[in-house]
Amino acid sequence: MLSLRHETFRWRRRLPMDRLILFPALRIALIYLLLSVVWIAVSDKVVATLFTDPAALTHAQTWKGWAFVTVTAVLLGFLVQHEMERYSRIQKALDHARAEQLASEQRYHRMFAESPLPAWVSDSETDRILAVNEAAIKHYGYSREEWLHLTTHDLRPPTLAPKPEEDQLKPVRQIRGSGVWSHMRKDGSVMDMEIATHDLDFEGRPARMVIANDITERRQAEERIYYLAYFDALTGLPNRVLLMERLRSEVQAARQQRHSVVLAFVDLDRFKDINDSLGHKAGDELLQETARRLTRMMPRGGTVARMSADLFALLLSGHIRREDSQRLANDALACLGGPIDLGSLCMVEATACIGLALFPDDGDDDSTMMRNAEAALHHAISQGRNQSAFYQADMNTRSLERLAMETDLRQSLEQGRFVLHYQPQIALSGRVTGVEALVRWNHPTQGLVSPARFIPLAEESGLIIPLGTWVLQEACRQASLWHRDGLELTMAVNLSSIQFRQPRLVAHVAAVLEQTGLPPALLELEVTESIIMGDTDDVADTLRSLQDMGVQISIDDFGTGYSSLAYLGRLAVNKLKIDQSFVRGIPAQSDAAAITATIIALAKNLHLTVIAEGVETSAQADFLRKQDCDEMQGYLFSRPLPPREAEDFIRSRNTLPG
Repeated sequence: MLSLRHETFRWRRRLPMDRLILFPALRIALIYLLLSVVWIAVSDKVVATLFTDPAALTHAQTWKGWAFVTVTAVLLGFLVQHEMERYSRIQKALDHARAEQLASEQRYHRMFAESPLPAWVSDSETDRILAVNEAAIKHYGYSREEWLHLTTHDLRPPTLAPKPEEDQLKPVRQIRGSGVWSHMRKDGSVMDMEIATHDLDFEGRPARMVIANDITERRQAEERIYYLAYFDALTGLPNRVLLMERLRSEVQAARQQRHSVVLAFVDLDRFKDINDSLGHKAGDELLQETARRLTRMMPRGGTVARMSADLFALLLSGHIRREDSQRLANDALACLGGPIDLGSLCMVEATACIGLALFPDDGDDDSTMMRNAEAALHHAISQGRNQSAFYQADMNTRSLERLAMETDLRQSLEQGRFVLHYQPQIALSGRVTGVEALVRWNHPTQGLVSPARFIPLAEESGLIIPLGTWVLQEACRQASLWHRDGLELTMAVNLSSIQFRQPRLVAHVAAVLEQTGLPPALLELEVTESIIMGDTDDVADTLRSLQDMGVQISIDDFGTGYSSLAYLGRLAVNKLKIDQSFVRGIPAQSDAAAITATIIALAKNLHLTVIAEGVETSAQADFLRKQDCDEMQGYLFSRPLPPREAEDFIRSRNTLPG
């Protein structure tokens, strides 16, 4: 803050010299009068007592008179000398004070005029500007003449200036001392000014000197720092820190007022797929639209916050019952369920999972509420997409189990406890033309663990990268062995979106093919529709580079993605894989049958191979054959098999070369 030295600042004021002359004369006269009265009263009594003879008395009176004259003359001389010396000292002191005062005035004049900070002097009664320095002229944009026609109120923005009928001196009194005020330049721009004031006399009238420091940039920086500390820069929503503060406050208030608080965590389904396949711009737009929809849906007084990446939070307090909380979750799922337009990128269908915790039933403090809402969210995610769940007491146990599974997963990677099983792919002729490599986890205590349990965990924990690297290496090694043994099979390997986004994917695939000796044409990389349909330059370049190498590209789970079919003709793709969710409904469900037939016809028109996965019944197989589907895969033909059993199955179905 600004500060001023507390010194007298008077301009053109005279010192009281006449008083310095009058007081010593009066003092000498009074002393002379007092001594005369005492001399007369005392000396007459003494002379009358000592001299009774008239002649002697007369002679004594004469000598008394001369003595009086002599004593008073000496005394007066001493007094005058003393007062003259005293007067001289005082005069010197006054001259020194006058010189110091003049120097002080000059110093303040110089400080005032040359100060780098804007400064002015205003009348204490009328608030009229009386003097202004050059810094104020430059900073505010008014000329010196214009300044002298202004008052301090004229510097305030119109929206903040006092009304004419209000006490005009009230704002002046309010700014005495220090404070921050909004001022307006001549060009209309508003700035935050830190003000320091000091009372003084100016040309004989009471005045006030004001020194101003422009702190607009500092205030803006402080506001920006506060915003970044408590709000999410992408969505403008409160962040985790601010949510925690509000949750703590709401829980305390609810405890005192005996009402409820609901905390809900909202996690977008498949956000990573969208972000990885369509790019970060699309991901950002999806997050922003999610924030807008949740904010519109949220009841008055509630808080919508962004906790991290695709995790949002809803906070609401009041007389809330469990069914009210469920209604809030349903409204959130409904508002997010509609199509989201990502501009020129595409249209997506976004869903979410929600975990809820209700105070005081599901936690009696803010940290417990956070932990239990997160546990409820993990449970909802485990149930599939577009689900919600309330916290239950056994969820923390499941969270601990999930953490233990992640630890086991990491250790199993190090210890080589993963194996590959191979599911045959059957052509219309009945021959096995390829296999799909499917990873299995040989858990030390649980036996073979399904990929549905550990693949999502591997993706969340980042272990999918080393796991995917091992799967590609092992699948190519096995395919190379079969190739040397005379089995011409295509080895299909799934790539996760995280793997596909690795910067050295093409170089890594080439290195694996070289190490294992597998011909590139026998490797088929399966990528999900959501990965490639972004059609970004990076995705297109990666697909083209892989295909130029000779590697086959297959779109897995086709028909479940987010994009337009028009992209297919522009991408380096060899095969479409019809998702089993459509295959499951044929031939009985007309919609599933129509979609499946359309996909097959589309593939034929684009000269792509088409394969249906999840074929489990003869009716499904017959329908696919009638639609001229090139290949099929599913339990109707074979479950995923260990390498030795897979080889036996292949040899039993295929005619061995003679």
